[in-house]
Amino acid sequence: MQGSLLDMPTSLRTFWQKRWQVHVSIVYSMKAVPLFHWTGAGELSLGANMQIKFPVAETQALAVDYLLNGRPLDMVREARIETLYAQEVRLRGWFTKTELVETCRWKNPRLAKRVEINDDVFIQEVTRTALSTTDERLRIEVLTLLKGVSWSMASVLLHFCHHEPYPILDALELWSLGMGGSRSYHFDTWLEYTHACREAAQQAGVSMRMLDRALTRYAILNKRLRKSADAA
Repeated sequence: MQGSLLDMPTSLRTFWQKRWQVHVSIVYSMKAVPLFHWTGAGELSLGANMQIKFPVAETQALAVDYLLNGRPLDMVREARIETLYAQEVRLRGWFTKTELVETCRWKNPRLAKRVEINDDVFIQEVTRTALSTTDERLRIEVLTLLKGVSWSMASVLLHFCHHEPYPILDALELWSLGMGGSRSYHFDTWLEYTHACREAAQQAGVSMRMLDRALTRYAILNKRLRKSADAA
């Protein structure tokens, strides 16, 4: 079957098998936690406009559920980014075209061909600027100069490859933080969202990648609530 575990290279298959074993053990060690059912206890307020919708103690379990229920092909792509591309980009200080296209493909396969249009040298210079500048606004906005790279896609590049922790700017994650609605992003929203996610990850004792998985999975599990909120 396309995208199955058997289609993975041996190193990636071993990586995910070990990761799943570790996360499953986490789930069993947290049996006392009422998974995915918000009781109102343990909620985390993250400022005037954001409040995480699930108890912070459930963050790890939700992240595990994301891994166990994700599409195999998406898991393969994510593992490749984490274990190969991200490390190389951080060491080098910029993206190659292959690294850029494949990272963007994980987020939105339909945009991969548009991202491929970008010139190799332009990719190198734009991403080098994003990963080296100390200016927060320039870090994300310069990436949107690349064809096919929106605010959301730019956040993915920073999320995986910047040495500082950045969240992924996406409707699912925003909904799980009580910020559903408009998808028109600007820098002030991005900065507030980044600070909120860093605080949430610190409170939960998890990495930014784990937090993103938890926020995404919670929104997916509560699809009906999201639709009701959007229709209101």
